Amino acid sequence: MHDKDVPDIMKDGIDGVTVLSCNNVGIYYWQECDKEIWTLRDFPNVAPPFERFWLDFTAPSFVNSEEYGIIPWNEESASHWGFDCWGFDLRQEETRTYYLSTYDGFENPLYPYMDTARWAMDMYMYWRFQGRIRQPWLWRTLVDDQGKFVCNKDGKEVLLNAPTNDETDFALEQLAQVMPYEKAFENMQRFVLPYWHTAALAISFLHCKNVVLEEVKPPRKVVHNKSQKRRGVKPYLPVPYKVLVIEPMKRILKSEGQSEQVGAKKSLHICIGHFKHYENGRGLFGKHKGTYWFPQQIRGSKGKGITTKDYEIKL
Repeated sequence: MHDKDVPDIMKDGIDGVTVLSCNNVGIYYWQECDKEIWTLRDFPNVAPPFERFWLDFTAPSFVNSEEYGIIPWNEESASHWGFDCWGFDLRQEETRTYYLSTYDGFENPLYPYMDTARWAMDMYMYWRFQGRIRQPWLWRTLVDDQGKFVCNKDGKEVLLNAPTNDETDFALEQLAQVMPYEKAFENMQRFVLPYWHTAALAISFLHCKNVVLEEVKPPRKVVHNKSQKRRGVKPYLPVPYKVLVIEPMKRILKSEGQSEQVGAKKSLHICIGHFKHYENGRGLFGKHKGTYWFPQQIRGSKGKGITTKDYEIKL
């Protein structure tokens, strides 16, 4: 949404929709975490937090890979991307009927699992790719009352995903000329999947009690340049948005967890960020219930030794 070339008609289409700036989530996913393989089990709560919302991302400067080290961000990859997300409460019969009617296929493959779903969520991806704003992909998911992806009897998550425009369909058809269609689809899906992972991770963060949203109301843009005025450029008010802040857990640990006095009796090492669940039992520190995010941190004592991890840039 912050891309200067996003057309006004597209901005008008999300007028009044909650816009979330998730750049720090993208930075965590690509730069701070060297995790190679992500699965849908890595996202503990993907229940739609709003009826409709927009997740906004800007590309990081590099990728941190456990296998390849530090890799500069590929200039031919997306420089910005966003997700127009629609949530549907399937407990409401009217909403449930409407959602089923939006599937254009002969038989809706999601239908057999509707009884085990609490919500459905459609996520339309947009990105700036190779210098142009495009809408390449759509994901349709079912979510249970615990916020997890609905699974079939084999434990496989139930979801649909497919290209959403003629340009992407054409690219898929071209690729299918040199390999089986299923393989071509799998290759294209693998290319866009990490972007969707950043959105699923952002939604999971939104359900953590120690994560906050900071509201930003940009000032009105006033046009002073005479040439811009001659071209018809008018003053405008930028879209207000919220910033997803994922750091507050450190304050909780410091104030109530006595982390400074206790510490961790292990070798000094990097502990990557992770979710912890305290819905059952005594809760976090004996009183906090919910899902909490523990950010990447240094843990342990120098007296016990130091574990380091070095990276080199491989161009």
